[in-house]
Amino acid sequence: MTAGVGFREWCIADEQTPEEELLKALDWACGKGGADCSKIQKNQPCYYPTTIKDHASYAFNNYYQKFKKQRSYLLLQFCCRHHRS
Repeated sequence: MTAGVGFREWCIADEQTPEEELLKALDWACGKGGADCSKIQKNQPCYYPTTIKDHASYAFNNYYQKFKKQRSYLLLQFCCRHHRS
């Protein structure tokens, strides 16, 4: 198997990060960061659960998937845990 083929990487909110930091990073990712956060808005499919951690995980992963090839995701490095499957 070729390295990287068959593996998916994603980014979720780090459970050790305080909520106020997650909220700032979430606001940035959904604003200036350019993540598509439309699906975590009220009445949208990913709105529930409505915790900061869950919404941050969605936004961080959306941002990460969008920009990982450009390595511009480093701004989220302190709030984000990377996973592979």
